[in-house]
Amino acid sequence: MVEGRQKNWLPLAGLFWLKPGENTFGTDTKNAVVFPKGPANAGSFELSGSDVTLKLSPGTHATIQGKPITTVKLEPDTSKDRTVVEMGSLRFHVIIRGKRVGIRLKDLDSQAIRDYKGPVFFPIDLAYRVTAKWIPVRRKKDC
Repeated sequence: MVEGRQKNWLPLAGLFWLKPGENTFGTDTKNAVVFPKGPANAGSFELSGSDVTLKLSPGTHATIQGKPITTVKLEPDTSKDRTVVEMGSLRFHVIIRGKRVGIRLKDLDSQAIRDYKGPVFFPIDLAYRVTAKWIPVRRKKDC
């Protein structure tokens, strides 16, 4: 069931906006991007324009589609084939929002996923039904 949840917001563990140049990452608080788990100094994200290159530190293990990597250009979520990096239970990829470029991080073994019991629904009670009349809003150009 976790596989289906990884595409949703439940495993979201962080969003980190990158600055031009090198952005180190890992669990050490001295990094520009601080992950909640993993190696202290996992590597760096090199931002040039909207291009992001991932460079892993020696001893850091990560894969893309099951294949080990060390240095790779990451395709953002705005491309038709975004690159998702797998590092233990962590998954991350590049996002572009306007002129900002960032890293979206998910943890497939997060406490939120482990504690999730499923959606809560309330019984239907027609006494709580709201009846209304729809009135379209007049815009200035309509006046």
